[in-house]
Amino acid sequence: MKNLILLIFIGLFSLYASAAVVISDLDDTIKMTNVDNMGRAIGNGLFSTKVFEPMPMVLRAMDQYVNGTYILSASPKILNFNIKKLLNKHDIPYRDLFTRTLSDLKDKKAYKLRMINSVIEDEKNIILIGDNVEADEEIYHEIKNRHPEKQFSIYIHKVTNKKVSAGSFKYYTAFEIAAGEYLVRRMEFSEVNAIAKEILLEKNMSKIIPRFAHCPTKMDEFTKLPFGKVQALGVLVQTKIIGYCKLRQQQ
Repeated sequence: MKNLILLIFIGLFSLYASAAVVISDLDDTIKMTNVDNMGRAIGNGLFSTKVFEPMPMVLRAMDQYVNGTYILSASPKILNFNIKKLLNKHDIPYRDLFTRTLSDLKDKKAYKLRMINSVIEDEKNIILIGDNVEADEEIYHEIKNRHPEKQFSIYIHKVTNKKVSAGSFKYYTAFEIAAGEYLVRRMEFSEVNAIAKEILLEKNMSKIIPRFAHCPTKMDEFTKLPFGKVQALGVLVQTKIIGYCKLRQQQ
């Protein structure tokens, strides 16, 4: 059943595998923030420049074929300097950065909906990347439902163990985004292979799945990939992640 859902999902994506625009959340999507822990989130927001590796590599690969990447953060505008420093440090391409003004602080959802609408007005194909810590998925699907004339690809980072809906492409690592983009014929296999290699050669797996994030210990927790060379890469990546997560569970 899961394979069937994925194949239908890929089939729908294939209808509009052309130039798109990317809108990505920042905290717990690109940056390791730990939003669920207020104390750590504040500290990480102010001082940390750690990202989920190899997410910058995926965004650079996507930048070769999209019309621009927009970073959508719920952080206050006072943190613009810190965020730009992080993006520049990791060579993450972006056309614009959105952060909240004082008037936006009252309603995070309304702010995100407004910013997304401002970007997609003249776009037909939209790639939305977020996480399942707060309301990204709800917001993204609301936008999708409001604009049935547009085509959406929704990638949701599973940071917590909360369920991700069948209408989203669930991922644990940046490799899975790359695999999804390859399956809809936007990303080249050479890029997917290079991204997988980064994970397979990484010695410090907490750079990919930090201690605060949910860590999968079974193959059926991952989004199923169709047979072929991407699936073969996926098995290698998933096997390494499962081994790391099982070891972490024992510590």
